[in-house]
Amino acid sequence: MKSERFYKFSIVILVIVNVGMMVFMWVNRPPKMPPPHEQRLSLMLGLKGEKQSKVDDLEKKHHELKRELVHRDVELHEELFNEFNDRRKADSLLKLIDLNKTDIEKMTYDFFADISTYCDAEQKRKLNEFLTGAFIKMRNPGPPPPPGRP
Repeated sequence: MKSERFYKFSIVILVIVNVGMMVFMWVNRPPKMPPPHEQRLSLMLGLKGEKQSKVDDLEKKHHELKRELVHRDVELHEELFNEFNDRRKADSLLKLIDLNKTDIEKMTYDFFADISTYCDAEQKRKLNEFLTGAFIKMRNPGPPPPPGRP
């Protein structure tokens, strides 16, 4: 009889602990980040009206073109690493990869230069802070992912 009471008490304690842990995890979950294509530069800069719609259009086109160029970069790298036996083809692929990287960098520079034409002095300062933060993240990307995770 005593052991039955002990088991019932243990089950109640375990249920309370489990519910408490679930509540704790639900309340303390990290904020959900929006997908990259939904982050609008115009909102961060505080643009309004026609300027906002033009910058949103520029941003949408920029992301589409960059996606294409990054996809092209992946394709060229895959092709390169399949060409270990043909040095001339590998050299031409390396040149294409270099040109593609140059296109990506030029397109990104032109994008931010175009964005800055729609900004006043305060918005240009915010844009500069954003870019400075992005450069810092590029130099210090953080710890590598744990083994087994992409």
